[in-house]
Amino acid sequence: MKIVAQNCLTKKYLTEQGSWTRAPAKAKVFDTSWKAYEYCLLHRIPHAQIVLKFDSAEFDLRLPVSDTCKDQNKKTRQPKPAG
Repeated sequence: MKIVAQNCLTKKYLTEQGSWTRAPAKAKVFDTSWKAYEYCLLHRIPHAQIVLKFDSAEFDLRLPVSDTCKDQNKKTRQPKPAG
């Protein structure tokens, strides 16, 4: 598992250099989710969410840091109508 920061609107990942990339392999990796959370708050990373990335993307967990991401995650978790 890798712990990374992601922009929940663009889906890009934060790199070591402070830029953004679409490639999760190039993302800055944090030791703990708390360190990632603190980093995003301290550096005022806009639209930030912490992603716990697993080998299989279906198991990835997203933890919103900003209110924007909390709202964004609610939209994506809405149950789909039957039929």
